[in-house]
Amino acid sequence: MKCAVSFVFLVAVVLSSAGCGSSETASLQKGSGPEIITWDALRTLQSPDIIMGVGRNSELGNFGGLKTHVQDSKFIEAVNAFEAESMPAKYVTPEREAARTELINDLKSLIDAAKANAANDQLKVKANAVQASLKKLTSG
Repeated sequence: MKCAVSFVFLVAVVLSSAGCGSSETASLQKGSGPEIITWDALRTLQSPDIIMGVGRNSELGNFGGLKTHVQDSKFIEAVNAFEAESMPAKYVTPEREAARTELINDLKSLIDAAKANAANDQLKVKANAVQASLKKLTSG
């Protein structure tokens, strides 16, 4: 029992000296991390059955699945809703507005490429562009 108490004390000392004290924990619990950028149309776009299908199909090399996915009416409706809904004012910065515009253009370009039966390497580039522009928009 004496060893267990010593071990617990030792762990507490190590954690507090490594910067894992209660003040750091408390600040993390208060939400001091990066701002989460989100609104209804963006949440819909980011849902598993919409945007994840782009990355998943592209990474797996399933370009037939990618073409089908981005031409599906549910995907196109999500893109159109995202374009139609303004970004909430609390998130608006010139960089985010540019990233939102870039994402819309990349999504439409991917849809157009799928409709035109573009080559797989072109689809891969466009899918990667969608992922990159989404990351730019949501990374704060």
